Amino acid sequence: EHQPGELVAGPWGFSRMISLIEDPDRRFRKLGFLVDGYEHGMDHWEGVQLCRNATLVLGTPVRLNFGPLVGSVYYMVVCVFFFGLHCSFRPFDNRGFFVLDNFE
Repeated sequence: EHQPGELVAGPWGFSRMISLIEDPDRRFRKLGFLVDGYEHGMDHWEGVQLCRNATLVLGTPVRLNFGPLVGSVYYMVVCVFFFGLHCSFRPFDNRGFFVLDNFE
């Protein structure tokens, strides 16, 4: 086993990543600005948001090849799917009377 901060994978900076993974307090101090508005345990939601954005961007050929109606239906299906995920998980914290959950 290695200790937090020990050089594990060479000079590429992986030792810093491993020490951030092993020490949750240090991870929050370094990366807290990315996950500050999420509920405890919902740090992964930023990845879900990025998947949503990538799905919307990758849907551009659908709109260009099949016309605006099919593209609009594709975008609507993607947005409804991710909205359903958001409503079922409620990833944002409860500061300000659920303002972030209701805004999304």
